[in-house]
Amino acid sequence: MVKISLDLDGVLVDFEQAAIAVVREMYRPDIPADYRFKTWSLSEIISEEQFGCVFKRMLDTPHMWTFLKPFHTNVDALREYIAANGEAGVHFITARPDCAGGSAVSMTGLWLWDQGLPIRNLHVVRKSTEKPALITELGLAYSLDDYAPTVTDCQHLGAHRAFVLDRLYNQGQADPIGLPRVYSVAEFLLEVESRES
Repeated sequence: MVKISLDLDGVLVDFEQAAIAVVREMYRPDIPADYRFKTWSLSEIISEEQFGCVFKRMLDTPHMWTFLKPFHTNVDALREYIAANGEAGVHFITARPDCAGGSAVSMTGLWLWDQGLPIRNLHVVRKSTEKPALITELGLAYSLDDYAPTVTDCQHLGAHRAFVLDRLYNQGQADPIGLPRVYSVAEFLLEVESRES
């Protein structure tokens, strides 16, 4: 059984849409509701201090992690993969703090459940820098993340193969070792299947 992991925010979960709604409310009503991050910290439209205030406002929203919108095509592709291959080898690794109303673990589990995805292999870490050690501990063969520095760190984990999901905000990140880049969860899963066949 091949063991894989997927990040949540930016991969299966549309964190950007929720953040932009708060940015519009607090600082920039002129920004379109469908605006997409050009940098992860939104430094192109707000200050670092303002971004911190936006994130704090989000964390003060009760059960915020439960109600974020999915990227439907990515979630659908993962559901199809699980239907064909089973859920035992599919892990979710996300870096999220707790927010108002409960723990990040419980709220993330509810979000997965609402999307028809398994919750048995959910792992919530405090910082993205904790992901490579967990991937090693779990013996995962492949991972998908939207944060290029995490993918870079995972390239040094022996036989493990990490992929970065292409997003506007990660296109400018340094790519000194030619990170493998995919454009959807479906493409990532095809890479896994082709390498395992």
